[in-house]
Amino acid sequence: MDHLERTLSGNPPSRIHNYDETNLTDDPGNKKVITKRSSKYVENICNSSKSAFSLMLCGNAEGHVIPIYVVYKVESLWTTWTEGGPPRTRYNRTKSGWFNSVTFENWFESVFLKEVEGGGPSALIGDNLASHINERVLRLCDAHSIKFICLPPNTTHISQPLDIAFFWPMKGAWRELLREWKKTKHGSCFSTLPKDVFPRLLAKLMDKLELKKTQNLQSGFAKAGIYPTNRQKFLDRLAENKNCTLDEDLVGQAFLDRLQKERQDFIGGPGKPRKKKLQVLPGDSISYEDLQQARVDTGPVAKNKKRKVVSSSSSDESDIMDFVDESDSGSEEDSDENVDKVGELEGDDFVIVMFENNKFPGRITAIREKGAEVDGMEKRSKSWR
Repeated sequence: MDHLERTLSGNPPSRIHNYDETNLTDDPGNKKVITKRSSKYVENICNSSKSAFSLMLCGNAEGHVIPIYVVYKVESLWTTWTEGGPPRTRYNRTKSGWFNSVTFENWFESVFLKEVEGGGPSALIGDNLASHINERVLRLCDAHSIKFICLPPNTTHISQPLDIAFFWPMKGAWRELLREWKKTKHGSCFSTLPKDVFPRLLAKLMDKLELKKTQNLQSGFAKAGIYPTNRQKFLDRLAENKNCTLDEDLVGQAFLDRLQKERQDFIGGPGKPRKKKLQVLPGDSISYEDLQQARVDTGPVAKNKKRKVVSSSSSDESDIMDFVDESDSGSEEDSDENVDKVGELEGDDFVIVMFENNKFPGRITAIREKGAEVDGMEKRSKSWR
């Protein structure tokens, strides 16, 4: 605000301008209606799309709006897309449909300079987007005594006059015009708003805003604290920064206990029981009592023992391995009791051997004093050979 006061010092309201880029969508939006309480679905069938038309608007603190600049999302312009619009409106196109440095430079030279040229020093206030600032624009500002003022980042909603008081009523009036046009016989035939219809609707929009656009624009400059310069109005729009500290007394212990109990309902409790396949004769039936009796008769099932390699050696002809059985408990104290003798292994038995910290399946081809001779398999792709 200190810089703004010095920069705008001596400038009349007619020489203080604010520019901003916005868009008009092809969606008329929702509307509130009065209906019966028992009505489940209150709908209004209307064609709409996500397409939009980009506009560059600029006005001064006196309430005057200079001609509009329209950008279409196309590669080529057609004559019908420029007919019937507001007076002195200019049209351009880009691949993205938004303004870039080329279109902004063209707007500055063809629209803004023609409005302020020869009237004395001026000020142009806007956002600091990269597409709105280039070297040629700044040189033209110096040549024509124009002060190019950038607003702070992320503050356009509280410091941009057009955003504060002009765009909201403009877009509300646009949705009304668009809704009425889509109800007509001609408008109901299109899923999207044709570009040759847009200029005529834009002209109706500006005519509809004519009565209050001066007052709205002046209110926007005053509410932003730009003209008349009033830093307090700008500071009042800033969000209050209050240090919020948690008061533990505000959360009662009873409430915490309830949350803990509800949490236990989800994470506590027994797990999902493991299911087993029932052995039922074809054509026979089974009851819950039969299932309980079957569990009593069978009793607990003993766990299978796993085999693991405890030592390995290699010779010129084959790899010799020793094997032991390991119970599921994994204890080392009783591992000596479960050591299998090499004599218990027989030829053609399939085993898993450990070689260089890798496991390989294989078949015993011979039994020797130091261990068993195993013909190992080699893994290829997803199978063993």
